Order: sequence, then structure tokens, then C-alpha cells
Amino acid sequence: MRLSLGAEAVLTPHRIFLVDSDAKRRGGLETLLSRKGYTVSVADSLHQASQLTSADASGILLTNLHLSDGSALDMIRSWNDRGNQTLAINEVYRGETADAYLRQVIGLPTVLNVPLDEAQLLHELRALTGPLHENHPEDPEPPRVPAVPSALVSDTPHEVGDLANI
Repeated sequence: MRLSLGAEAVLTPHRIFLVDSDAKRRGGLETLLSRKGYTVSVADSLHQASQLTSADASGILLTNLHLSDGSALDMIRSWNDRGNQTLAINEVYRGETADAYLRQVIGLPTVLNVPLDEAQLLHELRALTGPLHENHPEDPEPPRVPAVPSALVSDTPHEVGDLANI
């Protein structure tokens, strides 16, 4: 689902701003996330992303660290400075030093390395957004509380043996 953002757009934590220059991956992610119930806005460059992520936009930025027109690091810093959250797709930086730099200096708690793991991506998104709606297939069912028999809530005291006969 492709959306353009206007002043009337209602933004929620379940809105994903997907920015990736790789058309195949971007299309696959857009389809997956839309099917999972997220509202997805897409861009293929920093220029397009700057139009989508206006000053009043909020949601989760899912971006490749390297786009066709430059590094996404400044865009990520700006996005996070406004109180938003980012999941970054990393296909260039490797090793512990790179991971530490991305997490500590850039402030990215989660970096998803290529090739992407669908289960990890969805897990990380749910950790940031919470469940999309009640009984979403990927979210655990809430615990069920059995109905309380009326005899258990009466004013008459019951012995343990009596409760077995209710």
C-alpha cells in the first residue's frame, strides 16, 4: 500500500517509513509489512525520504544505511532526535567495531544485517510498536481467565471439598 503523507494524515506507531534503493527488497518488504497490517510509506532515495519524513511525521523508519544518493546516517539522527525510532538495514558495515559504532555513536539499538531474516524483522517491529491488533497471528494470545462459578462469589463460605462439587 503506497501512501503519500498530507497534513491530514493520522500517524501512529504502526506507520513504517521504508527507505531502500534496492527495488526488489523494497517491494518485498512493502508487501510483507502491508500484509502484516502496517501502514507503509516508501521511498527509494534520501530525497524522496525527506519529503515523506516531514517535521511532524512519526512512526518507525526502516531504512538501508546506504542509499543511491548517499548515507542515511544524518536522516537517522534527525529522525531519532525527534523522538522516533529506527530499524536500519545494514549491507556494508561488518564486524564488532561497526556494530558498536552503529549502536553507540549513531544510536541504533537494532541493526538488521543483509540477508534480512523475516522473523527477526517482525519481532523487532513488534517490540517497537506492540501488537497491531487483538489476536494478530504473530502475537501470543492473551491468557484466558476461566469463568467464576456463581457459588464461588456467593456470601456463603465454602469448604475446599464443597468447591469440587460445584
